[in-house]
Amino acid sequence: MDAIAAAQVLSEIGYLLRQDPKEVYRARAFSAAAWALALERPDLDALHKANKLTAIEGVGAGIAKVLAGLVEDGRSSYLERLRSESGQPARDDESVIDLAAYQGDLHSHTDWSDGRTTMLEMARAAKALGYKYLGVTDHSPRIKVVNGLDAERLLAQSREREQVEKEVEGLALLQGIEVDILEDGALDLPDAVLELLDVVVASPHVKLRQEAASMTERMLRAVSNPNVDIVGHPTGRRPGSREGASYDFEAVFREAARPSSHTCRWQRGWPAGRASRWTGS
Repeated sequence: MDAIAAAQVLSEIGYLLRQDPKEVYRARAFSAAAWALALERPDLDALHKANKLTAIEGVGAGIAKVLAGLVEDGRSSYLERLRSESGQPARDDESVIDLAAYQGDLHSHTDWSDGRTTMLEMARAAKALGYKYLGVTDHSPRIKVVNGLDAERLLAQSREREQVEKEVEGLALLQGIEVDILEDGALDLPDAVLELLDVVVASPHVKLRQEAASMTERMLRAVSNPNVDIVGHPTGRRPGSREGASYDFEAVFREAARPSSHTCRWQRGWPAGRASRWTGS
């Protein structure tokens, strides 16, 4: 099994473990190991034969045992057990995701808000994954605990973005935001700010238990804003700890898909007119 396929297995194990509050640290360990595999792309067969799987960053004896099973059998009994216990078995019609074909990521957080790493570290990691672009979409200011960005901090971030893009050649950094969808469907930043960005992710974070009809109107108003490109985590649920929002998903997604509702900034001349609008360059 190659490193990317193994990383996908470890990532799913981390996801399933996160649904149990008692397994939060183990979940983080599996997620971190998955990330290390994706970045380093080690030869798992060779490491297994040499009994050196623990030489991979973040891989201890427990995770090495899972990797050994993947190398030997092409499957993980641990993952299968977690799927069964969580009531989320594999489906016969699941699609196969080829991560090697990914060109980039449009939703990421840096230490400008609640991310753990710098923009430069994120850019270097994206380049190592073979990405051609990375959307930097830190939080908007509504939720204070995540240190979200207002217009002034977005301007400061755009200057750092320009410098990082010069240091990491061959990777386009897109200036963006994950803007909070307010209770009435308005967005956390004015249109005059959002229209300057390369990518806008609109996400619900609070008041997720609104009555379904009100939540539907809230989401419809948000996705009909022409500055919104992506809807982030549409329900806001946290498996195992927080129920998500309930509303007319079909109506909202139908509205979001209407071509007349949105004019992608990339189609309006990106990259020529992109974040230079922030800096005046």
